[in-house]
Amino acid sequence: MRVARCSRLILAITLVGAGCTPSRRGTPSDGLSASRRDLAAPATGAPRDPVAAASGSARDEAPPVLSLATPPATPPPASVVLARERVELVLVQALPIDRRDNFQPSGLLWHEGKLLTVSDKHENEVFELVVEAQRVRVQSYRRFALPPGVVELDLEGLCSDGSGGLLLASEAQVRVARLTRDSTLSWATPPLDRLGGSVGLFTVPNAKLEGIARLDDGRIVVAAERSERGLIEVPADGELARALAWNMAASAFDLPTGRTPDFSDLASFENQLFALVRGAHLVVALERALAGWVEREAWSFAATENDDRFGYLDRRYGVAEGLALDGNRVYLVFDNNGNGRTAAPEDVRPQLLVFERPSR
Repeated sequence: MRVARCSRLILAITLVGAGCTPSRRGTPSDGLSASRRDLAAPATGAPRDPVAAASGSARDEAPPVLSLATPPATPPPASVVLARERVELVLVQALPIDRRDNFQPSGLLWHEGKLLTVSDKHENEVFELVVEAQRVRVQSYRRFALPPGVVELDLEGLCSDGSGGLLLASEAQVRVARLTRDSTLSWATPPLDRLGGSVGLFTVPNAKLEGIARLDDGRIVVAAERSERGLIEVPADGELARALAWNMAASAFDLPTGRTPDFSDLASFENQLFALVRGAHLVVALERALAGWVEREAWSFAATENDDRFGYLDRRYGVAEGLALDGNRVYLVFDNNGNGRTAAPEDVRPQLLVFERPSR
């Protein structure tokens, strides 16, 4: 199927003096010489294509498929330079996620052939999304006990730890936990709030860690969601003295009126790191430069999210909360917070969206 491309050019922001402010603890030269081939870890396992493999039937029909053009761009600000065009993603399938107990998926991961997620309303469990012909069924993947003295995690993302376990991003604790194969949970990093705060991150409640990925050398990258958004890099040993933080309040891309730049998930696949920019309806490739992380090419899902058949009644903000990729597909989860779909207001289920992956 052919990928539709917008005719306009998009904008990429220069990092030096343009809104990507680094901070660290330790010597200024550590960790700044990573080459592009060292950016991201290969995907864990060999995920199947759930759309092709799904069988059986269910009582709920999936919304229909649609691909439209992206809305016109706003005039470019003076502080940016011209870059590549954005590509509109072509929808393959949209499936309702069938679970009724306030299930709010946040984060998405292919792990050992299974599609996993967490829910920010379920403190002690990782879930598997089982793709069927007309719906997505949710089942428990791993349960665990919270660390001593902790009553809330507010899980907002997950990634592989490189040894069969998982790394979980806790917004409530502003740190990363490791979940082993035997369901033991322990802390993989110290709290990151002071490091992030040193560059203007984590300034408002409920806008802290939102997305996590592990790079091929073991470094962990976590995203600060918004106001301001940014990235934090933690070395493989979790040593805070060698961690780095960047404020990325400015974006290379235009956003709908009233929205500010955000990160709602991170994902890595075949040596490339990607970010989900919820408010702009974009999946953006990130590249590590000497000064920090740079936004590069982007794939848009605006046409799908803004269509009444897939979008929700409340459209003040974007709803994409999880991102995963394989060689052929891009997967998103929509967390609608109990809001009804525009075309079917009684349907308050979240959705899994499957797109063709562009060739570049």
